[in-house]
Amino acid sequence: DNRHLLSITGGWQFGNNKQWELAGKWRYLGPFPYTPWRLDQQAALFYESRGVGLLDNTQLNANESPAFSQVDLRLERKWFFTKWNLVVFVDIQNVFNILNPTAPNFGLARNADQTYVQPLVPKLVANANSNRIPSIGIITKF
Repeated sequence: DNRHLLSITGGWQFGNNKQWELAGKWRYLGPFPYTPWRLDQQAALFYESRGVGLLDNTQLNANESPAFSQVDLRLERKWFFTKWNLVVFVDIQNVFNILNPTAPNFGLARNADQTYVQPLVPKLVANANSNRIPSIGIITKF
């Protein structure tokens, strides 16, 4: 249910016989709605027994996540042979290591020894990650 989704890709070939290529992609995802968790004692007991929280369905899709943006880059080199081609590339996803926020998770407060605080206390757990993912690869085409 993102209202705005935008993706722009492009590349530039250069060198003799265009053997090199630098390509990139930029993605933007606008905010998306989500339903908040109930933060009462009944929700805490339900989580302890079933391992899942209770959504506050009186506020269906009332909250909104932050927007997200990501840039990916790829550099590749191609060799052309008589009956086959070789491509070697370096690819980096999320170049700027931008945080990808999503709706929070439901959890229970814990003591230092990781046991639940008594009486049970519900809490929201931030759910966001940012991973720069580099990869290298070889592609052969026959």
